[in-house]
Amino acid sequence: MNGAENTIAWDMTQGSITLSRNGTDERVIMMRKGFMEAFFEEIEKVEGKNVLTMTIRNLMKKMGATDDYLEVPSFETLSIFENEYMLPLGISNGGAPPTITVNGGGRELQAFGNTAFMLESLQMIHTFKEVTADILTEKGAAAVFHAVARRGGKAVAEQVMKNYNWTEIDTAMDSMDSSLSVTFPMFGWGNVRVITKKDENGRYMFYARCDNTFESHDKKSSTPTCILFQRYLEGIADVMFSELSDSTCESREVKCRAMGDDYCSFAIKEKPKGSGALDWDTLDDEWRAIDRSMQL
Repeated sequence: MNGAENTIAWDMTQGSITLSRNGTDERVIMMRKGFMEAFFEEIEKVEGKNVLTMTIRNLMKKMGATDDYLEVPSFETLSIFENEYMLPLGISNGGAPPTITVNGGGRELQAFGNTAFMLESLQMIHTFKEVTADILTEKGAAAVFHAVARRGGKAVAEQVMKNYNWTEIDTAMDSMDSSLSVTFPMFGWGNVRVITKKDENGRYMFYARCDNTFESHDKKSSTPTCILFQRYLEGIADVMFSELSDSTCESREVKCRAMGDDYCSFAIKEKPKGSGALDWDTLDDEWRAIDRSMQL
């Protein structure tokens, strides 16, 4: 067990959480409890137990796990390894945000009353994405990330709608900036601003600009990297549109820091249920106009 206490510190300006461990700083994020487990459950459901075992073994190996962990690769073993990697935890002098309760030096936190979250190492998440792509191929890994992250966003939106009793789409869309600009920095996901606008047909575009997203952190890529972030936002928007406007949506990450952009941004476009895929070339002017307005 790690003898020295590690510390975590929130920087709400940057939208990040830092773990100070063994004299070095690294980024961590908050994920709802069960979110990481859902990725492994999806892999097992789609690819089978042998592929799941291989994924967990390779993940722990790349993270520097010793042979006793690698001999019995399972999600339970991985959880023990993560605890060994991060614990025990203390809080820096600044403390946690007021809506977060830290439970006695562990990785589990409570937010907004009784919602359970887990602290996850960003290095672990990056490595998990790399290992999964190596084993499942980029396309297979993307399908897993898409499905689970979208479900996660939908679960959050359903809870928020219930808590605030939103019953019409305009109110829900108008509330997105005030809601996500507070919660995402607190989770360490980055600083988010949201604008929602209707087109001439009354269909919304939900546009989120994020500085310092966790998935693009220290990454360079020729393609957008923030699939978890994108699909999580898409899941949130889809619940709003489905429940309040009898429609659905599609999303794109249209800018990404990993590609050299100054920030990451995500366009989520409302569309009729049952309609085909959107032609994103025709939506280029729409999201760019919103993006320019956010830079003024």
